[in-house]
Amino acid sequence: MPPLAYKFIDAFYDIGNAFTTDLGVWWFLAPIFILWIATEVYFGEHKREKWGFSSSLANAISFTWINIVSLRFIFLELNISTLSDVGNERLFIAVGFLVYGFFLIYLAFAHKFSERVLSWIAGPTPIYFLSVVSVLWGQGLLAVTPYVAADFFVIFAIVSVIWGIVKSRLGSPYEGIEVAEEETEAAEEAEEENIA
Repeated sequence: MPPLAYKFIDAFYDIGNAFTTDLGVWWFLAPIFILWIATEVYFGEHKREKWGFSSSLANAISFTWINIVSLRFIFLELNISTLSDVGNERLFIAVGFLVYGFFLIYLAFAHKFSERVLSWIAGPTPIYFLSVVSVLWGQGLLAVTPYVAADFFVIFAIVSVIWGIVKSRLGSPYEGIEVAEEETEAAEEAEEENIA
């Protein structure tokens, strides 16, 4: 096997190890995973429910708060004169996540994008996934390397596919058809009102 492959495999091992290195991290991770699972299952079970601006706003606020806590951990270790104790990568990533959180709050509050677009960028899968990453990197349980980052992209893609499959199998198979029929009827009624 090429040496590069070993680095990616080691990064997967490091990611797995980060969850057990300090069990105290589960005070932060458990609520994230509980909310993530509950939200995904809820929207899979109740297909009539649409992801809205308020859901995006709530997720964005949660994500922003998680990043503030991660920054707190970084600043507790920070050597202001050199930044060498923490490493610039952790600090810059945490600040980047924080800015992203504030940007999502603005988009959700101001209704700048459609609810569908916001569900992609502020939905449970991207937000809670990035929240887990923020906690692991912010608390220094995982080194910031290109291999770890690449492995996170692979894990995110796999998790997204798994949640897509799970949500498609939840709920009534006829619920989506009923929603489509109701939307068609509502559109026809609106069209009739406009003609009259």
